[in-house]
Amino acid sequence: MASKSRQDNRLLRFTLRYLLHHLFNVQMIMDCPLPDGTYIVSSNHMSWLDPILLTLAWPQKTTLMYIGPRPVVTNTGWKRWFIGSMPEVVLTPQRSGWLGKEAYQLVMQGFDAGRCLLIFPEGDAYPNESSIMPYANGVAHFALVRGLPVIPVGICGTADLYYRKQLIVHIGMPIDVPCSPHPNKKLVYEKLTEIREGTRVLIENYQDPVVASKPMHWLTHLM
Repeated sequence: MASKSRQDNRLLRFTLRYLLHHLFNVQMIMDCPLPDGTYIVSSNHMSWLDPILLTLAWPQKTTLMYIGPRPVVTNTGWKRWFIGSMPEVVLTPQRSGWLGKEAYQLVMQGFDAGRCLLIFPEGDAYPNESSIMPYANGVAHFALVRGLPVIPVGICGTADLYYRKQLIVHIGMPIDVPCSPHPNKKLVYEKLTEIREGTRVLIENYQDPVVASKPMHWLTHLM
C-alpha cells in the first residue's frame, strides 16, 4: 500500500509538472548553487500558484515542506484531495499568527528528517508585483532555532496569470544564520530584516509585460 501511495504521488507530481510547463513559461534564475543539507526557502507571495510553482520547479531534488492554513487549503473537496496527496504540507489551524503546537512540531520533525521548509513570511497572498508586505517572525525564528541558512526567492509574474505567461523564479544568495535556540527579539528582527531585503532586491525591477490579449485569464482566480 505504501509503495502504491508513493507511485501515485510521483504520477501526480509528473502530471502537475507537465501542466505547469505547458500552461506557463517558467524561467529559473540562480545566483549561486544551492547548499547541501537542510535549509529554509523564503519567498514573496502573490498567487495561489506560488507554492505549487516552487515545489514543482525547485531545481534540487529535496523535499520542500510547505506551511498552509487549514481554513484556506481544505475548504473544497478537490483541495482536500490534493493536500492528501502531498504529505509535505503542514496544516496550521488559522490563516496567520501562531502555527499551533502540532504544526510547529511537525516542522521540527521535518528538519530532523532532512526536509527543507518553504515559507511565505507575508502570510496571505499579496498580488502586487515588485513590492512585498511586512514579514511575520516565523521564518527568522525557525532559522535561528536550528541555525539553518535561508534562501531568499523572488517570484515575478504570478499576480496576473494567463496562458504562456512568463513566470520568473529568482533564487538569491543564501543567508547564513547562527544557531540560537532561544533568540531574543533584537536578533529575530535583524535576521528578519535581512531575509526580507534578500527577496525585495530580487523583484524590485520587475515590470509585468503589456500584452494585447490574455488567453485563459481565468487562471488568475482559479483558486
